Amino acid sequence: MEYIVWVFFGLICVALIAYFIFSFIKDKKKQKKIRIQEKETEKKTHEKYQEYIFQINEVIDENKNLLDSFIASIGKMKMGEVTKKASLFLESIYNSRIYLAFFKDNLKYTKFVKNLSVIAKTKSNLWEKKCQSQLSFFKEEKEKITLDELTKPKLEKAIEIVKEHYYGKEQ
Repeated sequence: MEYIVWVFFGLICVALIAYFIFSFIKDKKKQKKIRIQEKETEKKTHEKYQEYIFQINEVIDENKNLLDSFIASIGKMKMGEVTKKASLFLESIYNSRIYLAFFKDNLKYTKFVKNLSVIAKTKSNLWEKKCQSQLSFFKEEKEKITLDELTKPKLEKAIEIVKEHYYGKEQ
């Protein structure tokens, strides 16, 4: 009888040890999966950040070109149209789900959020006077991105998106 109690006690100990080992391994796998997902999310967020930087710089360049060639009462666009197009594009980024989910509260992108907020709320014809630091921030961020096989299509897509926003599908 005493032998049976010891065998039973041994089985319970083995079961407890197996349970703890199983729980430990399961927890480690779960943590690894979470780390992989976080890295993947960070990678996608950074890729989207690059796209936004390219798009914003293209809006800044296109807006500057339009303002430089602007002729009051004669030109193709009115000043209100020029400023509205830039404003609408930047607000579409500022209000997008991706921006709100991944950038707005992310401490890594605080400068990006602040600078985008300032230029989105400022009329584009006043950027050169009131937003020099923001314009230089976006220019510097674009210069930090190395153009390679992965980023070149993003730049081309950004140019295409902005041109389409400003001029429609014909360009």
